[in-house]
Amino acid sequence: MATLIGNEMPESSEFLYRDRDGVPFMNFVHCGGNRVSGRFWRKTTMDDVAPKQVQRNKYESFFELQMFTMSGSKYLVPSGSNMDTPTGDPNQILNFDAVAGAPEPKKVPGVPPPPACLDYIAKIDSDIEELTGTFDVLKGKLPSGLDTFSGLRLLTERAFSVHNEMLKSWENADEDCARQQLEIARAFYIEPRKKTIESKNGRFETISFSQADLTGGIDIVIEPGSSLPRSQ
Repeated sequence: MATLIGNEMPESSEFLYRDRDGVPFMNFVHCGGNRVSGRFWRKTTMDDVAPKQVQRNKYESFFELQMFTMSGSKYLVPSGSNMDTPTGDPNQILNFDAVAGAPEPKKVPGVPPPPACLDYIAKIDSDIEELTGTFDVLKGKLPSGLDTFSGLRLLTERAFSVHNEMLKSWENADEDCARQQLEIARAFYIEPRKKTIESKNGRFETISFSQADLTGGIDIVIEPGSSLPRSQ
């Protein structure tokens, strides 16, 4: 491992950790999201959600602007009538000067925001829910019209299918991290340690182990799909 400043290397040292085959490693693990063909950097569902959120913010801003400008009632006041300024008080009396040949001041109701705007905001919310898989079943809500366990399980699988690749990447990262911890324990553990684990019959038990117990063919393997929630 080296430290570079420009073209100079003021510091250089050997890797502190090595695996069982003697290959050096640094004790960190990269955990990515979904793979994208043709590039190194991965992506998450939020990369697709961000433009939708920007779009939603614009429609909400337009809706709010419409509410504060066009939705309020207005007065049509003939020139020269010198009508009092409306204050919004419920019992206000407005005095004005009658103008010959001109109608009296008239209050005109405002124009409410178009319903299509709210419909489009609801569509954007539906698109975001579809992209992220955050359906009612993941929010702890029972979807209307669903009364069977098999149907609930099907909706759960549909929701998590959006995140399958990312969850698999997390499992691989957890496995690599655990293997690194195992190699560090093999090299540096001196005193006996205790660990609480879940046995094959589903019960938790505390075991004691030392550095000598970690030699040989001990390895870390994470069961694929074990990070997904399961119904009891």
